[in-house]
Amino acid sequence: SLTRDLIVFTKEVTRELLKHAMDSVVIPVEDFGFPADSITWLRAIEFSNRMSDIYGFDRAYTISGPNVTFDYDANGWRLPTEAEWEYICKAGTDDDFSGNGDINQIGYFDSNSGVNSHKVGEKLINQYGLYDIHGNMWEWCWDRYESDYYINSPSIDPTGPETGSRHVMRGGSYQDGFNFTRVTNRTVNKIDYKSIGLRLVRNAQ
Repeated sequence: SLTRDLIVFTKEVTRELLKHAMDSVVIPVEDFGFPADSITWLRAIEFSNRMSDIYGFDRAYTISGPNVTFDYDANGWRLPTEAEWEYICKAGTDDDFSGNGDINQIGYFDSNSGVNSHKVGEKLINQYGLYDIHGNMWEWCWDRYESDYYINSPSIDPTGPETGSRHVMRGGSYQDGFNFTRVTNRTVNKIDYKSIGLRLVRNAQ
């Protein structure tokens, strides 16, 4: 059970948004509209805080070196928890894929992407109006990874294990098979972070 209403980015964070917010860099126009990639989890956290600053919201994260503390009640932009990500991906459905259920029409994966990322928003939305929630880029979640966490996790607003060096990614990518883009598939980052992006959320109240 989730108790917080969310405001969610309808599209994955783009290269120009990330670069402008974090580095004040103007990227080439031919890169406009493509999802940000090769993002480490900590950079995703830093970007979330920067977006909160820009919008005048309270930061959801306190960063001290490699350690991050999460204020679940803050109104700032943040990564979804894994449970929140699955909720917005499923969008009220019980199938492997939300939207119209046809992965070829709702997401980019290895067989239809040319093994390249594509501009955000080219595929069909799911029932919550979200683009690319299946495929194109892996999306970071807040949670640390534990393979059997949900066997004994809290039933209300779970936020992941207290310890662990790896963090959860969801959604699959343009490099991976369609099986990785399923609603319930969960994994941890690749060594080179390629094909990893993000989508931000924040508490509605």
